[in-house]
Amino acid sequence: MARIISTHSLTAKSIPELFKSGKISLARKVFDEIPNKNIVSYSSMIYGCSSHGLFQKSLNLFSELQKTGFSPNSFTFVAMLLTAAGIRDFWLGETIHGRIVKSGWESNPFVRTSLLDFYAKCGGVAIAYSLFEEMSEPSLVSCNAMISGFVHNDHYEEALLLFKELWVFDLVPNCVTMMSITQGCIGYGSFELCESIHGYIVKSGLDCDVSVMNSVLNMYLSLGNLEIAKDFFDKMVVLDVVSWTSMMGFLLEVENTNEVLSMFIRMKGSGISPDMIAMVNVITACTLLGDLRRGRSIHNQILTAGIGLELPIVNSLISMYSKCKDLESAKTLFDHIFNKSLVSWSAMISGYVHNEQHSKGFGLLIRMRREENYNIDSVTLVSLLASSSKIASLELCSQLHAYGIKLGSVHIIPVSNSLVSAYGKCGQVSLAFEVFKEMNHRDSTSWNAMISSYGINGKGEDAIYLFQDMENCGEEPDSFTYLNVLNACSHSGLVDAGLAIFEKMVREKKVDQRGEHFGCVVDMLVKRVKMFGRLCFLGVEHMRMLVMLKWQQIGCRR
Repeated sequence: MARIISTHSLTAKSIPELFKSGKISLARKVFDEIPNKNIVSYSSMIYGCSSHGLFQKSLNLFSELQKTGFSPNSFTFVAMLLTAAGIRDFWLGETIHGRIVKSGWESNPFVRTSLLDFYAKCGGVAIAYSLFEEMSEPSLVSCNAMISGFVHNDHYEEALLLFKELWVFDLVPNCVTMMSITQGCIGYGSFELCESIHGYIVKSGLDCDVSVMNSVLNMYLSLGNLEIAKDFFDKMVVLDVVSWTSMMGFLLEVENTNEVLSMFIRMKGSGISPDMIAMVNVITACTLLGDLRRGRSIHNQILTAGIGLELPIVNSLISMYSKCKDLESAKTLFDHIFNKSLVSWSAMISGYVHNEQHSKGFGLLIRMRREENYNIDSVTLVSLLASSSKIASLELCSQLHAYGIKLGSVHIIPVSNSLVSAYGKCGQVSLAFEVFKEMNHRDSTSWNAMISSYGINGKGEDAIYLFQDMENCGEEPDSFTYLNVLNACSHSGLVDAGLAIFEKMVREKKVDQRGEHFGCVVDMLVKRVKMFGRLCFLGVEHMRMLVMLKWQQIGCRR
């Protein structure tokens, strides 16, 4: 009998180690085979599931524990608070808190730290701080949890103030502290503060930890300055795959795509194997460049390296092949996905639209709605609206509009802008204006889309009035605004008004004059014999350009 208990005890103790090594299925098997389970084995299993994000399993195990008659201990409550925080279930966390108070575990430092961590992550940062203030001698773990909670709730100043108070509690910040503080600095967006925190990390000797230095790298990347980011990255002594992928992701954000490919080669040359994020980054770079040759090369490297075609990688490859006009390869990848995500469907639909295969794009949308319980995102909706406008299908445009209302995405500015443009190109300028009028917020693209809609439908005067309204509202016209309103004037024969607007654009010098602007003016002036009398203000160079444009047009007609 003693031997059985000893074996049982040894088996129960092995559960945490199995979870740490990632052997979750084996841990469950060991747990199931324990003949006489106790609170220790249950708590180990619940905590293991919670810490690995298996929240439903931890809830089921806790429910099972309740039926056994065992009383939860501190470890059980910590695990359940971790679950409540993970699924953002405030009611569950409060219920657990009530059980903790009733069981007399509230004063336990580990339980209290877990409580304040739960409340901070679930929006109750004030409750978390009140629990923290009740601690007479908070530990570094408690302080770190509170600092992290402040940062999580965008209370960056409070996080920094508590960081300064660590010395009052006679505590020394560790790696966990500094990773939270660097996140707080990102919220502040101050270069001087970033430098100060970086200096402290170096001074305290925490710069030898690659995770801390990666957080410092992200802190500098958040400033959006490529020179500062590259300078810091090049000085990093130790780099891991996270360092490289963070830098590659930033280079994509600032559209330095060629540098992403160079960095990918450098990373492999340094002996670091790329992970899924690195592969997605480099495929995205090939997509933005439209580089099919390199994209195929990356695809081959993934296959030969045995990285595995995980879903995010496949979705990125579909987008890359579609952008590079290799729809056959994109469709092959799409068809071989067993469990397609919304991103998979959206990538393929957008691929068809991008390659002018509009009917196939809409057909795939119908298939997605029939086979899956997915709603398209705003980006795909914009692509489909652009497609409906290209084929001038009012019926499709109206259906997409209704679908957008159902999804609640019509108030997203890019969606509204696309609706305005689509209705205008379908000849329904009144519907376009209805959408424009109902927009709570507009950007320059909104105004441009509406002005263009008026122009292509022969409503030049309305386009001019809207152009004037745009200026009166404080929205600065850009190059496209002037091009749209000049086109509208040209199509409607409003030469005098068009020339006045063009003269204003040249005189104010707020927008660079492009060939398309002069082309519109030439179109207008061809209809009138007042060319040289009205354009003396333009100067010799502009006059020469106009004459050249007109000559080219006459040559084309011949």
